[in-house]
Amino acid sequence: MLGISLYAQKWVSDMSRDFIPAHNGLDTFFLQRDVSHGQCWIGDKWRKFRDWYDEHENSVPVYDKRVPPCVYKWKSKDSWSKYISFFMVEADMYYVCPYYSYATNLSEVGIHASKTTDICQVPLSENTSLDFRFGKFSESIIYDAIFERQDRFVESIYNIPIEKICIDINGMKYDWSGYKYILRLRI
Repeated sequence: MLGISLYAQKWVSDMSRDFIPAHNGLDTFFLQRDVSHGQCWIGDKWRKFRDWYDEHENSVPVYDKRVPPCVYKWKSKDSWSKYISFFMVEADMYYVCPYYSYATNLSEVGIHASKTTDICQVPLSENTSLDFRFGKFSESIIYDAIFERQDRFVESIYNIPIEKICIDINGMKYDWSGYKYILRLRI
């Protein structure tokens, strides 16, 4: 685990669509994607990322089919999220993400936005209880960097080991090499 997100992702700009994570009764799920709104870092993981970043900040990232294609187009010097995306995939790390948000983003004009928008603004949770139901990684719902489910529930539905099936419901994966099966909505 890389860190904890206070932000509940509701929109995926890469795909121009809503993200509604499946729910299994816990208060959180795992996501292998940068969370730049309301992130909380775990100290030793931050240091590992900083060391990795220092080695890679001036280099062009090597192609990795597990990283969303759009990430390669992000401006390197302006987006630490680009590097986090590659680091998370390479190191197999995830954020713990809430279903209900404890942070929001007003998307004001700046380096990443030329005009104001409400696209990243999400409703804040009114839950004041500090009783969170966290699950072990093996018990939780897990999404990869392309917002595709990767947990053992997928294995139980199809009776196929997760390593042998490429799940591409969102149509964002373009390299299916190494997989025996492909699950995709569009061809």
